[in-house]
Amino acid sequence: MKAVHARRLFAGAVSLFMFAMGCGPDEARQIPSAPVGAIAGKVTSLKDGTPLGGVKVSVIRVDEEGAATELAVTTGADGAFALNGLPAGTNYRVRFALNGYVPRFRDVLIPAAAGDFPQGNGVAETNIELAPATGGIAGKVLASGAKPASGARLGIDLRPANFDLVAEVTANGNGEYVFSGLPGAPTGVPVTLVVQPYDEDGDTRADYGVLQVNALSFPNVTTRTEIDLRQAAEALVLLGSDLDDGEHAADAPIHLTFNRALAESSLDITLTDEDANRDVGVSAVVSSGSDVVVTVSGGKLAEGAHYQLLVNARAANGAEGSFSRHFRAISASGSTLPAVTGLTVTPDEVDWNTTTFTLKWNRVSGASAYRIYVRDNKQNPAFLLVKTVGSSPNPTTTITLPESFDIFTGDSVQTPFAFKTSVDFAVVPVNALGQSASPGTGAVQKRDNTAGKIVDVVQSDGADSTDGLEPKQISVQVKFNEYVDVDNPPQIHLPMGLTATFEPNADLLGGRFLFVIPPEWMPPGAFRSTTRTTPAGTRSRSTTASFWR
Repeated sequence: MKAVHARRLFAGAVSLFMFAMGCGPDEARQIPSAPVGAIAGKVTSLKDGTPLGGVKVSVIRVDEEGAATELAVTTGADGAFALNGLPAGTNYRVRFALNGYVPRFRDVLIPAAAGDFPQGNGVAETNIELAPATGGIAGKVLASGAKPASGARLGIDLRPANFDLVAEVTANGNGEYVFSGLPGAPTGVPVTLVVQPYDEDGDTRADYGVLQVNALSFPNVTTRTEIDLRQAAEALVLLGSDLDDGEHAADAPIHLTFNRALAESSLDITLTDEDANRDVGVSAVVSSGSDVVVTVSGGKLAEGAHYQLLVNARAANGAEGSFSRHFRAISASGSTLPAVTGLTVTPDEVDWNTTTFTLKWNRVSGASAYRIYVRDNKQNPAFLLVKTVGSSPNPTTTITLPESFDIFTGDSVQTPFAFKTSVDFAVVPVNALGQSASPGTGAVQKRDNTAGKIVDVVQSDGADSTDGLEPKQISVQVKFNEYVDVDNPPQIHLPMGLTATFEPNADLLGGRFLFVIPPEWMPPGAFRSTTRTTPAGTRSRSTTASFWR
């Protein structure tokens, strides 16, 4: 019956063609009409790549008289949608909204050629991912002396990332703030917090300028992000020194870092031995505008003695400040310090394209700084220094893996954990002379521990009309949310002992399975496709669909 239906359809097509050819010139003339087209695509989850049904997809349509109306459709269970009958040659802002997800929008142009015959053949395709509105960012805003910045106003604007979300909050009396309902993704959605100019003393003049702080939003969790306004202070602020932990090597120079460039001639530094009640001679050099290196005359302090450092300085913008630090001189730093302990690296969930990590560790007594190293088990086998941070009572820092940690370089996505790659993180304490041990001891290893997902399975060829009398080759297209490991390719499980070969796409984000159904093997069956991903061993996800012949 299939073959008969096909022949009838073909005959009908021939008759229609002959009828058109028989028309006279006037009868066959077609009058162009206003060009129209469509916007179509698919909506999936940013969290796991699954199709999202029930999404409202809408545009504002303006008719010839200038009246604006909303045209809206809802995605099907497969996440697909189509907005038809739209005037072509026009830019549209398409909005996507689903309860429990952060709305998004995208600007789409339907080409003006959409009205060429046959009318309505222009389709602008746009696919988009929606993120669940379960992320959050919270923390404290601190001003001078680590005091809460009560009343500080913070804002976020995610429209540059096509999320329809703008929010503003005010820090409470404890300096605490909370943003909720943010989009979240397994590798984090980048969010920039903008702190408005802040008046600390109530004189209506801002004591701190605008400050931008970058953070990441994850699903079902609130990320802690502390904000130190001193970085944006209009006044001169001592941001840090290697005296902050109350100890300093007797034979090492003292390092100070300010928030603003200094007028070097304004520096007035006094170092007092509090035990002997006498001043100690010092000299100072300004480097990089805001860094000061203080050297003790004679090169060494008395071990075990207590000292006070008093600094008076003026910034290049005219702001002045007076700063004091008390510390004890400890034994000369002729050797390296012990290894750090308690190193933790987050997030715990790591995917193939995770690049940003937060490290925390226990303070090492006598450390003037810490060096952060990373390496992988593929193209960066040696530890690479990526950051140096100063000493503090509770040391922590956030790093982004360098571009060299990109295992698959044929795209615009950095993929440091693709193809079973692991990355080691190490923190090494630095003594006051700048000496440190080799990295390696106490390193923390991270690898992809998030299972790969199958996001789409489609049989690319249609049903045939052979009635099962001839072999039928079936092609099944599969798309994944991360790269296929060609050395450990996906597998497809077929009924009746059938086997298939896999051909990866050039972008490695999918491919096709090819298999042949023998003659007279008629009943439809089900196939299941399985992808293998890191970590070492096998972690699988599967989906089931039907093929036909």
